[in-house]
Amino acid sequence: MSADCPRPPSASICRLLLRPTDKFFEKSCFCATSAPISVQPIPEHDDDRVRAKLAMSCKKEVVVDIEPLLHQCCNNSHFTEPNNFKSTPHLIAMGQKVSREDFHWVYTEQPHSDRRKAIVAAHPEIKQLFGVDPSLKYVVSCSVILQILVAYLLSESSWVLIFLQIYFFGGVVNHALTLAIHDISHNTAFGNDQPLANRFFGMWANLPLSVPMSVSFKKYHVEHHRYLGEDALDVDIPSEFEVKFFCTPLKKMLWLFLQPLFYALRPMFIYNKAPTDMEIINITIQMSFNFAVYYFWGVKSIVYLFLCTFIALGFHPSAGHFIAEHYVFFEGQETYSYYGPWNYVLYNVGYHMEHHDFPYIPGCNLPQVAKIAPEFYDDLRTHESWLNVIYEFIFNPTLGLTSRIKRPASVPQEVYGNNMLANYVKPLVQRSRQLLETLYILKKKSL
Repeated sequence: MSADCPRPPSASICRLLLRPTDKFFEKSCFCATSAPISVQPIPEHDDDRVRAKLAMSCKKEVVVDIEPLLHQCCNNSHFTEPNNFKSTPHLIAMGQKVSREDFHWVYTEQPHSDRRKAIVAAHPEIKQLFGVDPSLKYVVSCSVILQILVAYLLSESSWVLIFLQIYFFGGVVNHALTLAIHDISHNTAFGNDQPLANRFFGMWANLPLSVPMSVSFKKYHVEHHRYLGEDALDVDIPSEFEVKFFCTPLKKMLWLFLQPLFYALRPMFIYNKAPTDMEIINITIQMSFNFAVYYFWGVKSIVYLFLCTFIALGFHPSAGHFIAEHYVFFEGQETYSYYGPWNYVLYNVGYHMEHHDFPYIPGCNLPQVAKIAPEFYDDLRTHESWLNVIYEFIFNPTLGLTSRIKRPASVPQEVYGNNMLANYVKPLVQRSRQLLETLYILKKKSL
């Protein structure tokens, strides 16, 4: 731009207004005398699945250079900002509905498998990051003991102090434990050769959460990685009811608050699997622990533990990763990483692109992935703030529960899971039977 036409302070607003979505581009750049600036949208079609195919046929990403537009605005007149764009680029109307009515349907495989193969081919040394996190079991055990101790100390405290502790301390601890369970579900505590030890350690980490979820999470999380975004297989995708009802800023705020409830109940309606033996053990151990806390320490302690889980997984800054990980903030990118300070207490869950590329690299080693293979990550978009992610999700009308990439299911649902204990009980029963038969034969011979 010329020296006599300095960049207006509202240039960033213009950039946001021109940010693309799959259905349309915002069409106006607010200049005093210039006509609205239009960008050709992707061809419309009544069927969103057909429109997804049309969008996929476009090989080049449309890029709008704002500099010539601003230069034209300055040549025609001075740049002006509309009165209704003061502190935010979004028209904040609490009743305004999300503009997108359906998901981003695609018909290609998830990008992580191909990127994993390419990275391993280019950097075979990355395999050295696989394996066990030797510190995980100790860090998690300290967190469990600390949270149980705090629950005991708050058993006779005021409700005001309890709620302050929940939001600023206990909620973060319980949220961290859910993400420790996430790491444990990938067998990073004891390794792939000791699956039973990992499952029971997950139950230990589960105790302060008050809700039995460790084994069930493992069962569905494997599907999330294997069938990312696939219809009726990835229960991380919001249901039809959620999409249709929670479509305004106020309702999106309510959805964020109730998010733990939907994560717990959604699988029952989308992909209801039969309970396994380890789930029954998980429920039994957790309910026994909850009863013991209530019986010995009273209602305040058990309420503290439960609300630490519910609030921190809902409307809480640490819960921003639920939105940041896979909601489409930039067209065409399915998974996003965050490299900020929350990773220090949440087991590096922010390194989400790296995690989906290499699910069996423990969280402590994930920061090294992009350092080893920077050429695969430098050009990908990332989030700098989970608070900003939450704000954008609520108030940006182009973002909502439909802002997820979705694929048709590649395989049918599997209702029955693996009963792990059967693998240990059957050999034990067989050996016991052989021992009894041997004793019976020896006794018969002696007579």
